[in-house]
Amino acid sequence: MKQGFTLIELLIVVIIVGMLVTIALPKYQRALERARALEGINNIQYAVEFTQAKQIMNDSNTLTANDTELIKQDLIKVKYFDPPTISMGTVTITRKADSGWHYSLTATAEDGVLNSVTCSNTTQVDDCEALGFGNSNLMDQQ
Repeated sequence: MKQGFTLIELLIVVIIVGMLVTIALPKYQRALERARALEGINNIQYAVEFTQAKQIMNDSNTLTANDTELIKQDLIKVKYFDPPTISMGTVTITRKADSGWHYSLTATAEDGVLNSVTCSNTTQVDDCEALGFGNSNLMDQQ
């Protein structure tokens, strides 16, 4: 007598595995994107600290073009985000357009202390909500 699986049994296993993948894959992708967004928040925080240090060293509230280029090119990893938009007290980074995610993270700081980081959508798709950020201050969620 031959032992083995019937075609029906194999088909049922394939269907079950397929259903598990359709449930788990989107959750995995959201978790991965949330980790990338948190890396973006760390980059923002680094830019804020750098601008504060420059402000103290130069005794000025302005950044030079060289300062902003140094931040954009050398100090902040922009693997997942476009180069940041930097001004004294505000840093904004936007997720790269080819990623399929459409959101920006904006940080505001006062006296070198990061006060708030907010997520805003760059399209009508609510990626901030999908990532679990909503429209609140992300510093409160960490």
